[in-house]
Amino acid sequence: MRIPVHPRRDGQRGLATILLVLMVGAALTATVLGVSYSVRGAQDKTLSMHAQTTAQARAWAGVELVRQYLLQESLTTPPWPSLPWSPAITGTSASQLGVSIVSMTGPDAGGFYAVTADITGAGAGATAHLRAVYNVRPGTAAVAATSVNANLDAANFYYDLQMTGGIVVVGSSNANVNVDGDVTLDNASITGVNAVRSTGNVSIGSGIAVNQIYSNGDVTLSGSSAVASVSALGSVYVNSSGMQGAINCNGAVIITNGSTGTINARGAVTASSGGTHGTINTNGSVLVTNGTITTVNSVGSLTLTSGLVRNTNTMNAVTWTSTGSGATTIRANGAVTYAASGGTITAVGDVVLTGGGASTVVSNGNVFVRSYGGINTLQCAGGLQVDQYASVSGTIGGLLLKLQQYNSNVKVTVVPGYSPSITPVALTPVAQVQPYTLNRPTVDAYALKSAANYVFEYVLAGYTRVTVSNIAGIADGQYALASDGTRKDFLCPLASYNTVTKLCSLTGSTQKTICQGYSTSNTCFTYALGKWTIAGTSLAPGAMWFDGNLEVSTGVYFNTFLATGNILTSGGHVSKAVNTAGYGPICNNTPSNGVAQTAFFAGLYPKNFCNTSTSALTGDPLGNIAYLAGGYLSGLFVGGNITLGASTKTSGTVLAGNLFNSGGSTTVYGYIAAAGQGTLGLTNVLSGSTTVDVTTLPSSYSASILPCMSNCTTSAAVAASANVLWARYR
Repeated sequence: MRIPVHPRRDGQRGLATILLVLMVGAALTATVLGVSYSVRGAQDKTLSMHAQTTAQARAWAGVELVRQYLLQESLTTPPWPSLPWSPAITGTSASQLGVSIVSMTGPDAGGFYAVTADITGAGAGATAHLRAVYNVRPGTAAVAATSVNANLDAANFYYDLQMTGGIVVVGSSNANVNVDGDVTLDNASITGVNAVRSTGNVSIGSGIAVNQIYSNGDVTLSGSSAVASVSALGSVYVNSSGMQGAINCNGAVIITNGSTGTINARGAVTASSGGTHGTINTNGSVLVTNGTITTVNSVGSLTLTSGLVRNTNTMNAVTWTSTGSGATTIRANGAVTYAASGGTITAVGDVVLTGGGASTVVSNGNVFVRSYGGINTLQCAGGLQVDQYASVSGTIGGLLLKLQQYNSNVKVTVVPGYSPSITPVALTPVAQVQPYTLNRPTVDAYALKSAANYVFEYVLAGYTRVTVSNIAGIADGQYALASDGTRKDFLCPLASYNTVTKLCSLTGSTQKTICQGYSTSNTCFTYALGKWTIAGTSLAPGAMWFDGNLEVSTGVYFNTFLATGNILTSGGHVSKAVNTAGYGPICNNTPSNGVAQTAFFAGLYPKNFCNTSTSALTGDPLGNIAYLAGGYLSGLFVGGNITLGASTKTSGTVLAGNLFNSGGSTTVYGYIAAAGQGTLGLTNVLSGSTTVDVTTLPSSYSASILPCMSNCTTSAAVAASANVLWARYR
């Protein structure tokens, strides 16, 4: 057998090696390509992440840039341009930003706006989109008040007040006198006063008629005074032959003369006047020694020794020793002793009849008939004792005792346990009178210096320096009051004034005269020992401020006068506050009150008071003031007294920082206030012939509106704020 022979394996080994190499190469190639692709993908991803990070960073930086922009942006009305709005954002990376404000709402109650902005950041070929919502509040500056409402009435005094002489107040419901202190109205003829309000005591005498009195102390009415209504925290003393109206008080009422209407008192009431009175309501007791009273409602007892009370309701006892006319009704929660005759008596306690008896007696106690007077109808829970031969009919629940055993006039039925139905007296306590408070205005001439048109100061060099502000025709600045040898009181610029020779190098039409004297050789202004005196025909209109005391004498003036010291008027003069004078005399130099003003005033008008476009006054509250005196110097109040004397007619508000006094023939068309900021223990005095008229005031005058002189900040500054409420990618 032949064995086959196979080919040799060594002959195929080269091909296998080649195949193996090819396969390994292919694998390596694939691996290399895969690694290369992966590396490139990672590089692209890294580059993309880098670009996106840059875009997002710029977008978030834009959020802050927009916040800072809104922090500085004013959002007041009109708040913003039409939306969407692309504001001009500046700052780091602002050139790579896109900002669009798509909505804005507000402000809300807190002054905040809600602002929505779309922000796009770009960089390295990538973009990022954000939406951010901001809470924005614009900053506001502190707001200063230019005026205050002093809530004044016709006359307001902050120390004691004494009114004597012929005082007339005209003004219906506005004719009120308010006093932070005591008030005395006496030895005078005072008419037209609607109300006197006082934080102290009030005393009114003579033939003075007042509608209402409010007092935190006692009220005394004497002479023939008459008051329609009295309210007092203390007691009321009536010793006047006049007729008083309603009296309300927390204390007692003592009537020794005259008649009254209704009395509401928390204390006792005593009537010995012999007059007639209406209803008395009291939380205390009532003592009547003379007089006729319609009704008494008292928590305390009633004692009547003489006179008559027609009806009484008392939660205590009644002791009636008067033997005159009897009451119509008596109701008491206590015992009743009755010496008069007639009427109906209802008592929770005992009833004792010592006079002419009663028509009807109803008692839950015992009844004693000690005199001849009997009882037509008796209802008694207790016993009955009859001392004389009086007649009694009715029903009792207790024992019957007749001291005169043969008295056949007693015809009562005894029913053991009998008890009539009695409703006890129940009274509503008299309410308390509430205290009166008076707000005090602040008066400070120094605070108004910068608001005045002409400021007068006497300087050490020995001349008058006038600072002019807001006057048409005169440049703002400082001047010396000078004379050119013919005319007086013209203004010389300080640069042209020689303080040694007292001469002005400036001549001609540029010199402005601010006063019309009695003649060209008469000066209107004089100064001596801290006091300014004004006397002439008239002054240039506007607000005039004086450092020191001021006396305004004969003349007709259309000015507001302010002085750091005291103010006195003398001679026959008329002064009108700017807002009461009217547009013509103030702004057009037109004649008024018979005075044709000098041609030197032509074109000189106070710009802060004159609205030439509307030909009307501006209503500046400084123009409401006729006279203002006193101010705070280095924290201490100086001056502040105003005295209107001789023949004075004044229109406007008279505002004394301390005291007000009047005498002679004085008429004030406007309000008076004396703030009492100076020396304590003094008194305001209205005397002579003084008239306060608040009925014919022009519409341009607001009597109670004053320029702000203290605490004039009405709202504090508010810092601007802008905060991100939320943000998200779009």
